[in-house]
Amino acid sequence: MKVAIVYAKFGPYHQVRLEEAGKWAQRLGHELHGIEVAGTQADYFWANIPEPGRQYRRHRLYPDEDYWRLTYRAIRRRLRAELDQIRPDALVLPGWGFKESIAGLAWALHHGVPTVLVTDSRRRDASHNPFKTWAKKRLVRAFDAGFAAGSGSSLYLQELGMDPSRIRLGCDVVDNSCFAQPDSVKVPGLVDNGRPRLLSCLRLLPRKNVLFVLDVLATAATPWDWYIAGDGPQKAEVEARILELGLSDRVRLLSYIEEPMLHRIYAACDVYLQPSLQETWGLAINEAMAAGRPILISDRCGCLEDLLQPGVNGYAFDPEDPDSLAERLSQMIRERPRWTDMGKASQSIIADWDLDRYANALFDATQVAQTPAPRGPGGRMMRRVLSRVL
Repeated sequence: MKVAIVYAKFGPYHQVRLEEAGKWAQRLGHELHGIEVAGTQADYFWANIPEPGRQYRRHRLYPDEDYWRLTYRAIRRRLRAELDQIRPDALVLPGWGFKESIAGLAWALHHGVPTVLVTDSRRRDASHNPFKTWAKKRLVRAFDAGFAAGSGSSLYLQELGMDPSRIRLGCDVVDNSCFAQPDSVKVPGLVDNGRPRLLSCLRLLPRKNVLFVLDVLATAATPWDWYIAGDGPQKAEVEARILELGLSDRVRLLSYIEEPMLHRIYAACDVYLQPSLQETWGLAINEAMAAGRPILISDRCGCLEDLLQPGVNGYAFDPEDPDSLAERLSQMIRERPRWTDMGKASQSIIADWDLDRYANALFDATQVAQTPAPRGPGGRMMRRVLSRVL
């Protein structure tokens, strides 16, 4: 069986997942093709990955273009030509609202190729516009199987009309072994002053809620230092707020950290903090748990139900309530003697969310997709309409 999977841009996460899935494909007698739409994606700071896939066949539609500058028409034209060459037996597509997903779905419907929908979207992250919900339901029901991040995204797929028996979990994982490795190398920018260290790896965007945490740190009676690994359009505003609140000796921006250094950052800090107002999953939480760290995460994080065991490996808080975060920070200080055990619990929980899970669930979903789902006359008609209008 030939399986093709499409992403806008291959970042480090995609690359390691596809390499692992490629190994599984070879063992199962399958062939995996990874299709990358563009060479860059302006809203991410991923370095370009120039080498071809070692365990899978890599295709690049526009290696010299940025994803956001490409029109739907351009992506559709090049993607269709590539799929005509590959002729996959199953097509795996990232979500229902991206240009490459819609173009790929149209191609698959026209050629009768089964499709798998990859998603980490949840109901609380979605627009509640009735027309948009109606359109999503029609698109979701045109897919043959789902590959969801976790419990929340699986439930949302079911609300949109997908049979739960056709959904598999585990599309948002990292290489746990990379972050579990110990490292005694000193990290530039980290100060050894005896205070406990919080770490956040995130893009500096309003929805990541950095200013909220700064305000809490400035007023709460907690001894934390906070290290932020990341960059983004809100950097100047964050730097100004740090100065305004007099937090320069307690909050440090480490800028964007390349993956080979990331495990050292996690190893050098004590507790991981994810304060987002909106987070469909939160892959940095996977990384922190793999590194054996307790976690403090916003109750908006999509991984909450699957990765957090309150009081065992960390706690959740309301990202719009300063008292909620302040109390969790104080509670974590009181429980400092338990940090090692909490970190071990994190590693135990995240062990089930690894690259093997991704590869196994991916091919399981493609097998499910090859078994025709029951569809009434209306569903079959809608698929024919979509194949023509998309």
